[in-house]
Amino acid sequence: MGVGKTGVQSEQHNTKLNQHDGRLSAENSKLQKELGSWREAFTIKRAMKEQKTKIKEEAFTVAELCSGGCLDTLAAMRVGFVPVWSSEIDVCQARMYEELTQGKCLGDTFGEAMTEAKRVHYLKSGQPCPNWSRSGNGLGDGGETGWMFVEQVWVILKLMPQSFRLEISDHAMEIEGGKAVKKVVEIMSEKYVVYQRIIQVWRMGDPSNRSRLFIVGFDKRLGQAAHEYKWPVPGYDETKVPIAGIIAVEDKDVPADFWRYDDVNEQNRWDFEGMAHKIQVIARKGKTMGPAKWPT
Repeated sequence: MGVGKTGVQSEQHNTKLNQHDGRLSAENSKLQKELGSWREAFTIKRAMKEQKTKIKEEAFTVAELCSGGCLDTLAAMRVGFVPVWSSEIDVCQARMYEELTQGKCLGDTFGEAMTEAKRVHYLKSGQPCPNWSRSGNGLGDGGETGWMFVEQVWVILKLMPQSFRLEISDHAMEIEGGKAVKKVVEIMSEKYVVYQRIIQVWRMGDPSNRSRLFIVGFDKRLGQAAHEYKWPVPGYDETKVPIAGIIAVEDKDVPADFWRYDDVNEQNRWDFEGMAHKIQVIARKGKTMGPAKWPT
């Protein structure tokens, strides 16, 4: 992958850039194999085959609010959970969930169909983030979809799974001083032992710059077990950083519709040392992140 720079570059800059690229290529070659092997070890085909077997067994069950593209579903299946139902209003994504899991999608998280939902061992939820994220409008629970983050607690308390996990943009902690987050934790703490943590996802192997707020809870009726939860140990640090370039397809394989030909302002400053785990901005079209479908 090459990067162009307007104007004449100094010999010192070129030397530093070449040394950096050489060092990264060796490290990234190892990471590419590592992440590739991890991904290919659990294919969609394998997930569907194992699901058929586990449905007949006594297994831990999982359900999802807003199952979306089924990435969370696959994560649960990979570690042995059996998905039994989800909520999702997108027709294509709902069909995807049902074909993958043989479970049932109940439609709207806040709809009447949820009254049919079976109690599960584990409930996962990731409500829409646009009103909570840095690139959003900051309306929080007053936004078009932001209200769902708080309102979901009543759905969960009605279903009373043994455990739950909520995920939202870490910026939710900055909106109104984290008022909504505190409210969710307070309400859920009546019935659950609750844990919360902001996680930089790259430290878990996701090659992106996002930080996410996770809220995890265990039914207090589980007794001591509810107090023994341990957060996953990060597998990556500043000496071993997964980046998007190592999982990206070759330029020749990118569909024509995905190429952009914007006029952009190239950045004059290039920082390498100690920055491997942060976004390296080489050009900007605007001051902010911009909309998700057309970032700047």
